[in-house]
Amino acid sequence: KNVPTFTVKQMKALDRLLKSIGKSISELPDYL
Repeated sequence: KNVPTFTVKQMKALDRLLKSIGKSISELPDYL
């Protein structure tokens, strides 16, 4: 069984964090 790099829980936490700072997944490349 392969373990995903990010679990659903982690992805939801990340999404919540990004929204809290006014960013979205699509904007990430601009900040890397």
